[in-house]
Amino acid sequence: MKTKITFIKRALTLLTITLLLNNTIHAQCDDISVSNLTRNGAYNVARLTESDGLRNGPDYTDATLFYPTNATGTYSTIVIVPGFNTQSAWMQRWGTFYASHGIVTFIINTNSTSDSPSKRADALLDAIETVKRENTRSNSPLEGKIDTESFAVSGHSLGGGGSLLAATRDTSIKAIIPLNPFLRNTSNILRGNESATLILSGESDTTAGVNQHAIPHYNNTPNSTEKAMFEVDNGNHQSAFSPTASGGMMGALAVAWLKVYLEEDGCYCNVLTNDLLTSSIASNVETSFSCSSLSANDFEDRSAVTIYPNPTNSSITIKNVNFTNNVDYNITNLSGQLILSGDITSNKQKIDISSLGSSVYFLNIGDATFKVVKTN
Repeated sequence: MKTKITFIKRALTLLTITLLLNNTIHAQCDDISVSNLTRNGAYNVARLTESDGLRNGPDYTDATLFYPTNATGTYSTIVIVPGFNTQSAWMQRWGTFYASHGIVTFIINTNSTSDSPSKRADALLDAIETVKRENTRSNSPLEGKIDTESFAVSGHSLGGGGSLLAATRDTSIKAIIPLNPFLRNTSNILRGNESATLILSGESDTTAGVNQHAIPHYNNTPNSTEKAMFEVDNGNHQSAFSPTASGGMMGALAVAWLKVYLEEDGCYCNVLTNDLLTSSIASNVETSFSCSSLSANDFEDRSAVTIYPNPTNSSITIKNVNFTNNVDYNITNLSGQLILSGDITSNKQKIDISSLGSSVYFLNIGDATFKVVKTN
């Protein structure tokens, strides 16, 4: 009788866990909506300046770093530079917006407000170096919390042109978001752009006309690069200046793009492709990407990948992996908080979770997700 009761209890426990997991998986993606993305996210935001110890880079000036204070794990970063004759203070809504969604944001001034797109590209790359140094700066609130391989760049007008150039100079940049970009003669320059590119533009922009700038920028970026161009119906040169523009759609498009291509979160693919890029506020949309194929090259045969043992009280072994390169993994709890992260390599296919408490977790490997039960 005791054995039968124990079996029933275990069965009920596993049923409860299964229902909870299924509901949680759906809830994690279902919570992502246009309305949620058009406003600030869930995280509290703090700022750092050079008076707090930030490096003073030679190619930029007067910088402010925005970061989430109540998120966990390591952070991706976007660096933003303003346009002609404008100041970084005018772009700070982007800092608060992105950081509230969990993305560190570094907004810089140029050394001269009339700096060319080329100099603005230099400024963006110099700013990336500063953020990387925060990861190792003693007493920095971001010490050990910066993902030094996950950077995006952005800018408005000439700054948008600078972001396009920066991506051709540093191919490790994962994503770029040019805002009403101004950059001439790009037919040869942008052939080296490998960064996932979202161009936000305005149909009636008389400063950086779409036919002279945004559309050539899109067309001259290789089709092998994930890219999209969104043109706001009757939008002017300020149509993408702020995340609140067009009822918050500029912020929603930008943060969804970064979640997909900077953080590789597949949950944002559906709202990006089916809701945001099909919005009625667009006069023209061009796309050449498939975010559902993220990390598809990490495994030659992902369907064959398995993990064991599960449940486990110590470690997880990854089985049947055919590597073309190293693969990132992360483990989150039922609330979506990052608990562990690292790499799966040809020489390391075991993850130690002995330090975790007894609970249910999600193991994400590339674009595959596994349910893991940790026991004592």
